Amino acid sequence: MWVNDEYDYDIRSEAEPLWRRLHTAGKVILVTLGSIDPVHELLPAHLLETMKQAPADWLWLIRLHPLSLTSKEEIRTYLERQGGGNYEIDSATSLPLYALLKCCDHLITCFSSTGYEALAFHVPVTLIHPIGFKTSKHYVKRGLFRYAQSAETLLESIQ
Repeated sequence: MWVNDEYDYDIRSEAEPLWRRLHTAGKVILVTLGSIDPVHELLPAHLLETMKQAPADWLWLIRLHPLSLTSKEEIRTYLERQGGGNYEIDSATSLPLYALLKCCDHLITCFSSTGYEALAFHVPVTLIHPIGFKTSKHYVKRGLFRYAQSAETLLESIQ
């Protein structure tokens, strides 16, 4: 149902400010976080560097894992300290995943199963953590997922 173009979840009615940002962004990148600690493991340095180097009109949707919801303010503070660029956390976490997959250009994850769901929406997936590569190596080898270990390779993967 969600993959079918006939079903159109109305993000605008749920999150008007995000809807406006989605329609003015050069690219929309959904980042799905895992449930690991500490925060710097959730947000690897090369992801933060990529967010800083990316064009200013790229919108980074930072989606927290349901087990990490209590860490939202810690993650927001960490992003602000690191200079994480043009990002959004609240609506990216609260809206249905499939609604976000329908409007994003790329999915980045450490090792979340959201990568498999993104494939159904024809959204390119890049893994950014060695655990993700290890558990999904056959998807990378087949070209279904990409793997990036640096800001340079992550930027290339998204473009």
